Amino acid sequence: MPSPPRKQSTSPAVDGLVLPPDKAEYCSVVRLHSSESPVPSEALHAQPGHILAVVVRDGATKNKQEACLLVLKDQQDPRTLPVIVQVLPIYSSLKIDISQVKHQEKNAQPALLVKFSHNQTSICMTFPEKQAMLDIVAEVRRLHSIAGKVSMRMTLHL
Repeated sequence: MPSPPRKQSTSPAVDGLVLPPDKAEYCSVVRLHSSESPVPSEALHAQPGHILAVVVRDGATKNKQEACLLVLKDQQDPRTLPVIVQVLPIYSSLKIDISQVKHQEKNAQPALLVKFSHNQTSICMTFPEKQAMLDIVAEVRRLHSIAGKVSMRMTLHL
């Protein structure tokens, strides 16, 4: 069994925005991309200056955690809290797609485009740090698995 992902340090701005009983477990700077193009390409317009946080309801048992992905627009002024751009709950119906994107620079390594989607809502992003992406995707998959088990139990009890 693989070891659990390491906790990412969160930014003070995110910590100031997420209040108990919720807790930002993982946090990373990301570049948002347009989700309108079905195939990632050089033509995607990246928007820098965003933060992705995995927010978990603190105090819940490990097998009944509620969670969401929180996308924030980082502000230039460190005294100003980031602006919430999007919230995506981590339900059993959440989909995670990872694909390779070519950089515009010829010698640059390809990046991985991560797309989280639920119903008609989706978030596409690239991570500047590969390890942060791996940790966050692993945690979202763990929380997704829990959501699936809770959903199954609820269905069986109805």
